[in-house]
Amino acid sequence: MKECCLTSLGFLIYASCYAVPYFVSSKKVADLLVDGSGQYVYGLDVTLAVYWYILGGVFAGLLIAAGLVFCIVKQFGESIQTKIRLPILLYWIFSVLPSVILLVLSYKVYGKTVPCDVNTTVTCQVSGANEHALAHSKFEAFDAYSVMVVHLILVVLVGCEWFAKFKENDYEMKYIFFAECGAEFLPIYDISEMWNLLMQKEVLLNDILLTVVVISGVTSMLRFVPTPQKVDESGELRPKRVHVLVYLLGHELPFFIIRVVVVVLNTSKTILPWNYLIFIMKNGLFSISYMLLLCLLNQAAPVSTQA
Repeated sequence: MKECCLTSLGFLIYASCYAVPYFVSSKKVADLLVDGSGQYVYGLDVTLAVYWYILGGVFAGLLIAAGLVFCIVKQFGESIQTKIRLPILLYWIFSVLPSVILLVLSYKVYGKTVPCDVNTTVTCQVSGANEHALAHSKFEAFDAYSVMVVHLILVVLVGCEWFAKFKENDYEMKYIFFAECGAEFLPIYDISEMWNLLMQKEVLLNDILLTVVVISGVTSMLRFVPTPQKVDESGELRPKRVHVLVYLLGHELPFFIIRVVVVVLNTSKTILPWNYLIFIMKNGLFSISYMLLLCLLNQAAPVSTQA
């Protein structure tokens, strides 16, 4: 009975974690695409009430799918649970991806159906067939609210990561949980700064750069999915290759390349803050360190096998 109550409580907590970013991003999309009367959503060609019914139904389907996957893996995939943090992976699949897709589509696809406001931009003073051209004054860059939605996704991710840490350590090892809390804020801050690039129109209006930034920003969150290796009986803690590869290829190296490219393309001198070079240095040094660590792990593998 106690285990059933704890399972139900955990499900409610994770369902809330999934719901908050999803519906906050949905609210932002509605604010962007709704007409002046507040009753019609451009692009989707539905009323605002129908829009919420559709997204509510989609979220219910996502939640049911996440619950089914969790139950199946819990029942038949014990080996998988020791390698990954399943709730975080499900949060990434069923909440992060839909929320980000909603935001990006609202700016790059559905935003083109919003009528131009001729009072705010010269480029939209058109008529006839071009009446529904992209309103640049509204969709040329992420606004602060949209970036806040992404930051909210990261905050919820930290909460899921803390909860996973707490469950991974037994009672005698709870001090590890408290000692490790806060270590994830360095990569989280790095990821949030990458998403802040979408506030610059030079990035959002460049389809290739936008796609790379979005994909890298989303995949970098996967660094919290692998279950950290615990200290063995000998007292040693040797990282696994999969963890290093996720950190290197999913976060540090793509971020380093993107930021170097952004520097090269920054002809207008309007994209970069002064602390941008710090992030380039951080991503570059971490990439080098992870590459060296992979080399050390590869050299140590035959030795451990012979032993």
